Amino acid sequence: MNEANTQSIDVEVSKKKFDHELGLFLKRQNQYRQDGTILLSAVFPNIELLFLAPQMKPAPVVFSVRINFENYDLEPLSIEFIDPFTGEP
Repeated sequence: MNEANTQSIDVEVSKKKFDHELGLFLKRQNQYRQDGTILLSAVFPNIELLFLAPQMKPAPVVFSVRINFENYDLEPLSIEFIDPFTGEP
């Protein structure tokens, strides 16, 4: 989240929505993994995902992202590309 932004929705509301979206992902986690999407981390308000190209052998890392759920869904999700090894932008 940008330093200028602030949490304007009740944090418990955002957390509930985060938990709901994470739950939907976890229900299909095995299918996502087969398709090349791997959950690296999920600690409110961030989810970090790794994207692979499973059709190639060995499967290369294509990219990874951090999705931020602050003020979700008043504002769109914030998505930032990150280094999958360090978590740095």
